[in-house]
Amino acid sequence: TRYNPKVRAIRSWDFGRDVWQYPVIIDNMLNLELLFRATEITGDSLYYHIAVNHADTTLKNHFRKDFSSYHVVDYDTLTGGVRSKGTHQGYDDSSVWSRGQAWGLYGFTMCYRFTKNPAYLVQAKRIAEFFFSQPNLPADLIPYWD
Repeated sequence: TRYNPKVRAIRSWDFGRDVWQYPVIIDNMLNLELLFRATEITGDSLYYHIAVNHADTTLKNHFRKDFSSYHVVDYDTLTGGVRSKGTHQGYDDSSVWSRGQAWGLYGFTMCYRFTKNPAYLVQAKRIAEFFFSQPNLPADLIPYWD
């Protein structure tokens, strides 16, 4: 399994072991729907709990105070603690990767749909508010930056 109960998240990549110990990317939020559906189909709540743990860990560690997201959070596999936060595909570790913001928005909205946990809906709204508050957002609302 790619899930680590100490980290409480699903590992994203196996490459870059010289850089990361246990990288988790915001993109994984999109995949949690598969786990929720697996619980519905099989009746095994293990998948549901993995999805919720991953969402909770992402909510706690992937977002800055302004609700912009980091692309990659690297964890210590022994302690479960955060080792670093940054980007792999964005411009800079402090920049906002618009695709990641979109995955976070979709992911937390979807998690709310399956769990009815209001914290997920609040997070989705905050991500959307950050997105639409950007002063350089084009008129068509499609960002052309990372």
